[in-house]
Amino acid sequence: MNIFKLILKTVPLLLICSCAYRPIDSNLIAIKNDSIYKSLGGGKVLVYNGATWKHKIDNTSALEVWLNKNPLGQIMPKEYLILNIPLGKQTFNLLHFDAFRFESKHDLIINDSTKIISLSPTIFSNSAKITNKLPKKFQKYKKVELEGKRRD
Repeated sequence: MNIFKLILKTVPLLLICSCAYRPIDSNLIAIKNDSIYKSLGGGKVLVYNGATWKHKIDNTSALEVWLNKNPLGQIMPKEYLILNIPLGKQTFNLLHFDAFRFESKHDLIINDSTKIISLSPTIFSNSAKITNKLPKKFQKYKKVELEGKRRD
């Protein structure tokens, strides 16, 4: 019985504390072209948060994203952005908060045929994959515009 009471007190506290962080500002410029799939490729890449229902339930699906140590900002589930990414090896750093802080580093090779990248939180880390296909129910996704300016 005491264990049950402890769990009832601990779980809500963990859920409340796990989501208490602020989004970061971006210093990169997003491409503002709305024609989606046909216009992608050659470094023009759609990046989306592919979080599943498991992370949406407890509101731990938001991802903080950095590309080559440049912050892109926070991407919520069912959001995407279109970026002009240089060709070659690129490093994505991802961060999400659950009961703990989960950071990961992913090296992806961007070439002329790279069109779509899926980023998502996992149970113990994060995932970054080149999928080159739009997610299911893509019409429900919302385009995100980056707010910052590129610093030279």
